[in-house]
Amino acid sequence: MQREMRAAATTTPVSLPSQKVEHEAEKYLTFRMSGDMFAVPFGRVREIMGMQEITAVPESSVFLKGTINLRGKIVPIVDLRLKFGLPEREYKPRTCIVVMQIESPTAGKVTMGIIVDSVAEVLLLRPNNIQNGIARVQGKAKTLLDLDTLLSTEEMHGLVAVCY
Repeated sequence: MQREMRAAATTTPVSLPSQKVEHEAEKYLTFRMSGDMFAVPFGRVREIMGMQEITAVPESSVFLKGTINLRGKIVPIVDLRLKFGLPEREYKPRTCIVVMQIESPTAGKVTMGIIVDSVAEVLLLRPNNIQNGIARVQGKAKTLLDLDTLLSTEEMHGLVAVCY
């Protein structure tokens, strides 16, 4: 009996096709901005919260709305509408802040929040759903955001200088 258990423990498990497909898929958080759908890797999302008071930062980029204090940590908040050149609009009840972590070549890991019109859902996307930064799910397009290049190097320096 013990010999059989040892043999079973050293045997390489067989992957079923469905397990392999599931392993290749990645979770994405989807959200709306001005009627369009966007998605970010769910593993980068730290928190989703409703709108709250944002402390303005003087002489900062127009899209940097300010900062919030998140459990003792200062987190810069970027209004994604303004960053994308969309018209500013009044925040609605579904407007929220998605706090996420980005990787900057010059600043390392940076936590920041983005203001989005509304969060939609978490999707499991497979590589065959994605082409040229666009995911197609049930005939609808979702633009995948590259969080690490969302801000230019200069914008990132300004963000880091203000908040860190």
